[in-house]
Amino acid sequence: MDKHTNHQGRIYFMHLDVVRFFAAYMIVIFHLFYGWQANWGNPKFMTDAAGELTWLGRLLETTIHNLSFGVDIFFLISGFLITYLLLREKDQHGRVSVGKFYIRRTLRIWPLYYLTVALGPLLTHSVGEAAPGSYIPHLLFLGNFELIQNGFSSVALNHLWSICIEEHFYFLCPLIIAFIPVSRLPVAFWTIIVTSFIYRGTILGQENYWMNMYLHTVSRMDVLAIGCMGAWYYYYGQLKFNLSKATFAIIALLFVLLFTHDVYVYWDDLFLATGKKYTFVILAGILIGNLLFNEKLKLMPGKTGIWHYMGKVSYGIYMFNPIAVALFVKLYHAKGFQNGWVFFFGVHLLVIAMVVISFELYEKQFLKLKERFAVVKSRKF
Repeated sequence: MDKHTNHQGRIYFMHLDVVRFFAAYMIVIFHLFYGWQANWGNPKFMTDAAGELTWLGRLLETTIHNLSFGVDIFFLISGFLITYLLLREKDQHGRVSVGKFYIRRTLRIWPLYYLTVALGPLLTHSVGEAAPGSYIPHLLFLGNFELIQNGFSSVALNHLWSICIEEHFYFLCPLIIAFIPVSRLPVAFWTIIVTSFIYRGTILGQENYWMNMYLHTVSRMDVLAIGCMGAWYYYYGQLKFNLSKATFAIIALLFVLLFTHDVYVYWDDLFLATGKKYTFVILAGILIGNLLFNEKLKLMPGKTGIWHYMGKVSYGIYMFNPIAVALFVKLYHAKGFQNGWVFFFGVHLLVIAMVVISFELYEKQFLKLKERFAVVKSRKF
């Protein structure tokens, strides 16, 4: 039996849900801050009497700016989990059912994604923002390329770029694992990483290079591949997460210092464009791996609870939070409000209400169907 199989015979990484929640929550705070800043400037506690950022304000702004790294955490753990399950499937059954994988991903991703796209025109109109250049690319999971071409516009759709990149990778990943010998899989994943590395180096300085660096599938797919490769090494016992508490604390401190002092998406020279991101990703991967699998640390909750539930609904948190921010911005302008604390907590309450209703009444119906196509049983919804 797999060491991560629970008493119900399911592959279940219990604390992965907690990581999912915090990755999604990073994005919530990121959108909250910039939604407020774009309309009312920096919060007063970050500025001096002249309105300039204090040293603490600059530190906080860098940190909040880097919260967009939550997307890469999603990429990292998604690549890991999908690869681990597919390797288990190949071990158990001698093959990977690519068709069933696609159906499972469709039932998990598409219902909420297409609901968001369908509501896009209404939401865009309600908050008074420009519509995207075309809705068709978003229907085809090509919205990231539409944004590269036309720029950010609709608050309802801007953030769907990361879902598009995941879908592109979800199409590729089961084919790689199904048709490439298991022993050669690291070569395949390394090829993806190197291709992404070279791509970012070659587009540096070209017209619109920042948008391509941030939104292009080839530029961002390496983190998914790193997650895949981590799963391969972990599955076959070649990667162990057994840091001592002291070593874990040192690495965590290094990551915090990096996260609070260096902007993750600043790419103005060759190293920053190509190699810097791996410092963030590798440190985060080490920390996350030890939080999930290092029994010596015991830093995660001992049993499932509210954080695990919030991890289950993290997809909705990601999808709905920018909409909640935009609706509160619209309300504040309409009513002449300017209370930051009400804004902060109001957005939180609206997001929670939206995601719980969506998950319990809408998404769960598709997740029940998804169970029918599971070859290797994993966490139940």
